[in-house]
Amino acid sequence: LPRQSRIEGLTLDGGQPSTVAADMLVKVIGDTVTLRSCQIQNGETGVQLLSGPTGFRAEGCTVTATLVGFHLIGSGATIQKSRVTGNTSAGIFSGGGSSHSITENVFLSNGVAIRLGGGSSNISRNKIYGSTAEGIYLTNPNMIYANDIIENETGVFISSASTSGNKVQWNNFRGNI
Repeated sequence: LPRQSRIEGLTLDGGQPSTVAADMLVKVIGDTVTLRSCQIQNGETGVQLLSGPTGFRAEGCTVTATLVGFHLIGSGATIQKSRVTGNTSAGIFSGGGSSHSITENVFLSNGVAIRLGGGSSNISRNKIYGSTAEGIYLTNPNMIYANDIIENETGVFISSASTSGNKVQWNNFRGNI
């Protein structure tokens, strides 16, 4: 049976502005890991998920004032009902992992709210506001539905190499430049 770990109610503060703070505040290496009701702030990377873990879940967490809030190197992460704010590069960044579920979160004032390099992810029912670059940036086919994407530099950017296979439905776009 896989090991299961749960961290609940943890507060981590790197203590410095995001450009000079500790490298990583939480590094997830394990089987099934859940972060619940955690506050993570002031680091270069708030949470880094490595390739090995399966079943990573962050629920009800606040990740703020980092360079990258969640760095998903692995696949199959669930980030739900969390607040991801003020992260200068990206709220969530995945260079190639796939099959993530990013639902019912609030993204406010990030560089890019969600940037995914892998495919087959579900991005739904999020509130994405005030990104200084893209609200959502994709390079492979994903499902984007029922999000509020408001007042970002660009609402959704889909790389020209991956325009087919994306499903963008029932979103509310307003005030994106």
